[in-house]
Amino acid sequence: MRASLSQSGSYLELTIDNCHCEKIKEKNGEFATTKKDKNLLHGIGIKNVRKVVSDLNGQIDISYTDDTFHVGILLPNYE
Repeated sequence: MRASLSQSGSYLELTIDNCHCEKIKEKNGEFATTKKDKNLLHGIGIKNVRKVVSDLNGQIDISYTDDTFHVGILLPNYE
């Protein structure tokens, strides 16, 4: 996993890249867990992050390749 945090103008920029081995399961922009135990709490992390980013008037970009999952977040950082 690689994470970075930086100031970009009046925005706080957070990027996270994480490797994955499983095939990403995505339907209509929503991601399904690939964890074997299918716990009810799996799969809510990204939904919660999207809600927080939205509540803070930020932007989120999620993309992936065959082996990397990328999340980029911009949050207003007003002083």
